[in-house]
Amino acid sequence: MSQNRKAKAKANTKATATATATAKGKGKGKGGTKEKLVQLCKAAIQYNIGVTYESGEGVPQDFAVAAEWYRKAAVQGYSNAQCTLGELYREGQGVPTDLLEAAKWFQKAADQGDANAQCNLAELYESGDGVSQDDVEAAKWFHKAAKQGHSRAQSFLGAMYHNGRGVAKDVSAAVKWFLKAAEQADTFSQFRLGDMYQTGKEVAQDGQAAVMWYTVAAAQGHPLAQERLGRMYNLGQFVDKDQVAAVRWFRQAAAQGVIAAQRQLGVMLETGQGVALDEEEAAEWYRKAAVRGDGQAQLHLGAMYDEGRGVAIDKAAAAHMYRKAADQGLPSAQHMLGLMYMHGEGVEEDEAAACEWFHKAALQGDDIAQFDLATAYAFGRGIAKDESAAVEWYLKAAEQPFLIEVKFNLGLMYENGRGVAKDEAKAVDWYRQAALETHSDSQFNLGLMSENGRGMEKADYSAALLWYSQAAAANCLRAQCNLGSMYEHGRGVAKDELVARRWYHQAATQGCAPAQFNLGVMFANGRGMAKDEAKAVEWYRKAAEQGCAEAQYNLGVMYANGRGVVTEAAAAVEWFRKAAEQGFAAAQCYLGVMYEDGRGVPMDRAAATQWYREAAGQGYEIAQNNLGLILHADASNRVKDKAARNRRRR
Repeated sequence: MSQNRKAKAKANTKATATATATAKGKGKGKGGTKEKLVQLCKAAIQYNIGVTYESGEGVPQDFAVAAEWYRKAAVQGYSNAQCTLGELYREGQGVPTDLLEAAKWFQKAADQGDANAQCNLAELYESGDGVSQDDVEAAKWFHKAAKQGHSRAQSFLGAMYHNGRGVAKDVSAAVKWFLKAAEQADTFSQFRLGDMYQTGKEVAQDGQAAVMWYTVAAAQGHPLAQERLGRMYNLGQFVDKDQVAAVRWFRQAAAQGVIAAQRQLGVMLETGQGVALDEEEAAEWYRKAAVRGDGQAQLHLGAMYDEGRGVAIDKAAAAHMYRKAADQGLPSAQHMLGLMYMHGEGVEEDEAAACEWFHKAALQGDDIAQFDLATAYAFGRGIAKDESAAVEWYLKAAEQPFLIEVKFNLGLMYENGRGVAKDEAKAVDWYRQAALETHSDSQFNLGLMSENGRGMEKADYSAALLWYSQAAAANCLRAQCNLGSMYEHGRGVAKDELVARRWYHQAATQGCAPAQFNLGVMFANGRGMAKDEAKAVEWYRKAAEQGCAEAQYNLGVMYANGRGVVTEAAAAVEWFRKAAEQGFAAAQCYLGVMYEDGRGVPMDRAAATQWYREAAGQGYEIAQNNLGLILHADASNRVKDKAARNRRRR
């Protein structure tokens, strides 16, 4: 039962008492006054009996009985009863829902000036329920009720003026009526005023007024006002930033089902902003918003399932949430779903499907999706290899300043002529852009190109030293190794073998094979330290086991000559072979020597000849010499053999 009806019942009780007293005093006054007053008293009593049955105060609650008493009063022209009977027909309480009947009774009461009935009738005209939809008629009745101080009608009338429905659009009139309603504690009007003052689109922006009206409405439980206040405190808009207050308002709005507040409360709990970090509760709020179709909440919940934060890891659930958000067009969700397909997580691996989702997200400007799509084109994963398309998407991603890796990849494409005409100057430009954003691989590549004079007029050792130093400081092992080489050979800096050794050692101890090899060379030759061939063997071995051909060759030499290790021809052959099979000419030549001499392997001149030939083909002079000698010796032996056979025939 509405508070309005209770209030009217109390007023009617007083009116009935007054009317009764008047009737007794007037007796049979002129014009049947007494009869009219008696009828009024009777109708008021019937109305009050209806209120009693509707409220269940002192009698069992019974809407049907209430409706009958209201009807008795209504047919006597009692406006309060007519309005209330209309409300029962509208709500289907005690009588079947019948909007036509509701409109009839509202009209009767409205014609008598009943403000509640006028407002109710206006609402039916606005919605077209029980009457033909008619904004002009709606505005007329709202206006009649509003002039009587009816707050809901004032609020509706303000909205009609604001939207230009049924009346000419008039923002000033809208504000006037919203203010009248707001001053009577109408939360809708208070919220609308807050919105208008916050945005400043139709009235002068007034942050203080916006906060004031939102606060008044929020304190009365208006959920959207609570959510707006949460946002304002979270962002520090027109108020001092206060994330604790933001959480408080988001929580109140979320509890009332405001989806945006549920999602944002999840964010605050997930990140520990304004509240103790609680990923489990965050997941619960994301879930509440996600099941109601909020794409951002679905994306967040998907990420939590994906990473096992606040919930157990569940890749299938993650993929399901990503798909729901992706189907709503969220580019980040489309990209994440693409990754799930690319790696077969939560769904069957399907690189073609992955590329389709990357493409959807990329078309919306998602730079990471553009990068991944470009990479798929570059390597032909899930899509036909197309390096031109790869460059195109890398360039799109590069238009957005946040993805440094794109600039690095573009540098690689231009440096190697993949998908574009080879252009080392452009490669240098892209590397430099990424290098200036502290991308260590780009700094290394820029150092390498500066050292070798590629993409620029001439080599620039000073620039190479600068870029290697920056990359080395970021723990780029290749840069540390090359920086060691610069110091070892005095390129761009004074020669300093101690500093060179320090850089080689720093990279070598972290597994950098070229640095391990270089450190081995320094130990073997006593450069920058005391000569120590056993240490040299140790570092050569580390590099050799990682496939460094030079180290494999040098380790073979150490075994062949007993330097730093016991002489072991078979081990020497093993390491020479590993390097030779990688095309290392010196190892191919030395392996030929081992076969020719039968050291560590059975003597095999054919195998020796084959390996000499391999090395000689690369221009290795010693191999060319050895090949010439072995071929000459073989030819001489054939001549001698032929002569011997001829002598035996005689």
